[in-house]
Amino acid sequence: MNLNKSAQLEEFREIVRTYGGYVYTITYRMLGNAADAEDAAQETFIKVFRKLSKYNEAYEMKTWLGAIAVNTARDFFRKNRHGKLFGTEEEIDQNVCDNEETTRIQHQLDVTKMLSCLDIRQRSVVILFYMEQCSIKEISTMLKKSENLIKVWLHRARKTLARQYGESAV
Repeated sequence: MNLNKSAQLEEFREIVRTYGGYVYTITYRMLGNAADAEDAAQETFIKVFRKLSKYNEAYEMKTWLGAIAVNTARDFFRKNRHGKLFGTEEEIDQNVCDNEETTRIQHQLDVTKMLSCLDIRQRSVVILFYMEQCSIKEISTMLKKSENLIKVWLHRARKTLARQYGESAV
C-alpha cells in the first residue's frame, strides 16, 4: 500500500469515527427503522470512500456527508417501499432500560411515525431543518435545489403535518 492510499484510508477512518452517528441519525430519521438505517448509513460511507478523492474542501464535510446520506436514504426508500416505515414495539423492547429511556424511545417512534406521512422530499427537508438544524441555504446546497423550492417543500410539509396531527404538531 502506498503512502497516498494509507493516508486516504486513515482520513476515511477519521470521517467514519467523527460523523458515523450523524450519518446514522439522518438515515434513521429518513427511513424510520434501525435495520434500514444501518444499511443506508453503510451504503453512504461506501459512496464517501469512493468519492473521497473528489471531495471539494470548499464545502463543509458535514454538509457533503449529509447530502450523500439524504440522497442514499431517499434512493433506499424508493427501492424498498415495501419495508417498515417506522420502528416496532420489538425495537422498543430491545432498547428499554428504564422509564426515562422508554419515554425517549416512544417519542422517537411518534416523531418517526409522524414523518412517515410526508413524501420523501418533504421528510428530508423537515429532518434537515428541524432536527439537524441546517439552514435553508445549507439544505439547498445539500439537495442541489433552489432555496425557494426548499421553502415550498417545508411549507407543504408543515401543512401536511398540521392537517394530519393538528397545529401543535408543527
